[in-house]
Amino acid sequence: MRFKNSRAYEFIALMSFTMSLVAVSIDGVLPALPVIALELGFITLQHSQMVVSLFVLGMVFGELLFGPFCDAFGRRPALALGVGVFCLGAVIAMGADNFEQMGLARVLQGLGAAGPKIVCRAVIRDRFEGAAMARVMSLIFTVFILVPMIAPMIGQGLLLAAGWRWIFGLYLFWAGVAGLWFMIRQPETLARDQRVPLSLKRLCLNSGRIFKSRKVMAYTCASGMVFGTQLLFLATAQAVFSQIYHVGLMFAVYFAVLAASLGLATLINSRLVATCGMHKMVLYGAVGHIIFAGLLFGASLVTDPGPAFVWFMVLQFMMHFCMGIVFGNLGALAMQPLGRIAGLGASLMAAVSSLIAVLFATLCGWFYDATLLPLALGYFAAGMVTLQLLRIGHRASGDVVYPVNLSDAPVPN
Repeated sequence: MRFKNSRAYEFIALMSFTMSLVAVSIDGVLPALPVIALELGFITLQHSQMVVSLFVLGMVFGELLFGPFCDAFGRRPALALGVGVFCLGAVIAMGADNFEQMGLARVLQGLGAAGPKIVCRAVIRDRFEGAAMARVMSLIFTVFILVPMIAPMIGQGLLLAAGWRWIFGLYLFWAGVAGLWFMIRQPETLARDQRVPLSLKRLCLNSGRIFKSRKVMAYTCASGMVFGTQLLFLATAQAVFSQIYHVGLMFAVYFAVLAASLGLATLINSRLVATCGMHKMVLYGAVGHIIFAGLLFGASLVTDPGPAFVWFMVLQFMMHFCMGIVFGNLGALAMQPLGRIAGLGASLMAAVSSLIAVLFATLCGWFYDATLLPLALGYFAAGMVTLQLLRIGHRASGDVVYPVNLSDAPVPN
């Protein structure tokens, strides 16, 4: 599949920029976590981690809401609602005076950011399928990955120049531009006759069909474990770089280097997925992740608090590269059996994977003790679980999941 006109390239740019609202909302605030903790009176390091985790927790609920909403009312109204809720959370964060207010703001931001995330996935599913969808997703992530590379630098610059509250001002601006661009340039992709009416009974029955698909759920849970390793890294990155390796203001630069590995992975994946196939790519990525996580775990066992910085960077770079290969295909693999209920499917998949990620990252994060050992063990365990889930998904039936026709549904006695 080749893109031959400027409209197609604009589509890639629009989807990348809109979906990157999630990434910038997580990565941009990382350099400011110690200052936010000091000003708002956070008691422990784990409270700082919650600034990241509560955002993802908000996404869990948002993803459950926006999938059915965009299937019932269309993609554009769902995006507008999500951007509005996100902007409300950003305004609250700018004026937060304590942990409770910041927590509420981050949950609202996550709730709202789920709208653009779900809508963009549904729009892509509306327009593409199979290997074509996987390549489009990889190209989008190749552009999208620039955001994690530059967001901490922008956040650090705003922190030094104007204070941490203006980082949330950046979020407000980013959401506004994404929302306006989408509403002006992206036509509705879900025709009225294809919409699934909003009905609690229908939602429950359709959700049941999705949950019964072993293929969808295996790949969704695998996505949750991969996302969990990324979230664990993000929640502890600032502490690791400052407490263990004492890199100071160079944190944003080293973080950008590791983020570049994800961009490289998605670029390579977009070139190879059509010939190698999505399943082989995710298997190669999962095995590679296990190998490099195992090496990091072994090095952390024999060195305290962790291996030399150069080896830490090399192993983390390769782990992120492998995660990029896996993550770039899991969404497409899980979405393949879904058709008219792609919005609900994307919603449930994102909610389940985000919930798994939050639980995993929070659990492992509480064991962080200013050494790399508990983190490395978490990375390795996540890789092993992911590999088993990939095998289950590959063996499962790939039958299409159709929406329920209520007139055919059994009537309870």
